[in-house]
Amino acid sequence: MPRFKNGDRVSCYTILELIHDAPSRDHRRYRVRTHCCGAEVERMESTLAEYRTHPKDKCLKCAQNEANSKKRGTCGYLERFGPVKVVGRGEKEGYWRVVWDCCGKEIEMNRKYLITLRAKHRANLGGDPELCVSCANRARVSRYQELMAKAKARAQERRESIESAKAAARVAARVAAMVAAKDAPAKPRKKPFIEREGPIRVRQSAILQDGVISAAIAWPRPGRREGGQ
Repeated sequence: MPRFKNGDRVSCYTILELIHDAPSRDHRRYRVRTHCCGAEVERMESTLAEYRTHPKDKCLKCAQNEANSKKRGTCGYLERFGPVKVVGRGEKEGYWRVVWDCCGKEIEMNRKYLITLRAKHRANLGGDPELCVSCANRARVSRYQELMAKAKARAQERRESIESAKAAARVAARVAAMVAAKDAPAKPRKKPFIEREGPIRVRQSAILQDGVISAAIAWPRPGRREGGQ
């Protein structure tokens, strides 16, 4: 059998170039492009000859993916699994490209995880929406900052209330002291002692003999009648 030439189409492959030449076709290797998925792969000439004898419309990888999809189930375009929706098949077998609703980020998930994510979303229906890792971390940081701000505000309010209570207690103590001082009995006023110069004058009544009374006591005061008040 003659060698394949560049550009020859063999079943679902197009020959691009000869990579390794050898006398036997079992050792000759070509670089080819698939028609089903457009991937560039290497194939032995014996494999290409078999595909020419038994034509196929899909390469081995696409045929395996199709078989696995039928066996394990498949995902439709824009099919929703809770907070994500499918936009295509992933590069790995059994994986699907999905887009998160929270931020529009596109990642790959396998079908088993998609089903788990949908079940979790249904169980938490009406609660907090599921978020991707990045959005969940940002939400966690934002929540922490919000809680810290509220805690600082409460601490400031407590300090202000304590200071207000202390000020009110000081005012009440001053008022009580003023009321107590006002209600206390007045102390007798003491006449200040004044030191005088010169001899001390002694009242005359202080030096009268026994039995002698002062004239001020013996005679009535002017303007008063005897026996009257």
